Amino acid sequence: KKYGKKLSWADLIVFAGNCALESMGFKTFGFGFGRVDQWEPDGVYWGKEATWLGDERYSGKRDLENPLAAVQMGLIYVNPEGPNGNPDPMAAAVDIRETFRRMAMNDVETAALIVGGHTFGKTHGAGPADLVGPEPEAAPLEQMGLGWKSSYGTGT
Repeated sequence: KKYGKKLSWADLIVFAGNCALESMGFKTFGFGFGRVDQWEPDGVYWGKEATWLGDERYSGKRDLENPLAAVQMGLIYVNPEGPNGNPDPMAAAVDIRETFRRMAMNDVETAALIVGGHTFGKTHGAGPADLVGPEPEAAPLEQMGLGWKSSYGTGT
């Protein structure tokens, strides 16, 4: 209430992440406010797929459509189960490298992001599938947008 419409949801979410990092002892460079919320889905190109986890964004041999970075519709980056749900570590490495390259990251930066992100808490792939809840879009309203709820361990 204090800031009203002067504080965007985007800033609030990123600021919460900064506070979480600081609470774990990480020294940040500070925080820059000024993100603008995007209220309409029309402002984002999600890809040409019409089905969840479709892979029509590829042409030829895993040649990802520009300007997309996520390998399948509905994913943030790559499929945690492997390319198209196939648990092939070598094929997954190709998808991971390409996805993060499109976000201007090299292999070291990619490894730091993945390892660091999975160190801070439990992830949706960290346990048996029967302990993982529905994808964010199928979850109850209070869980939407927060990832896959997992009842496996504590995550701390």
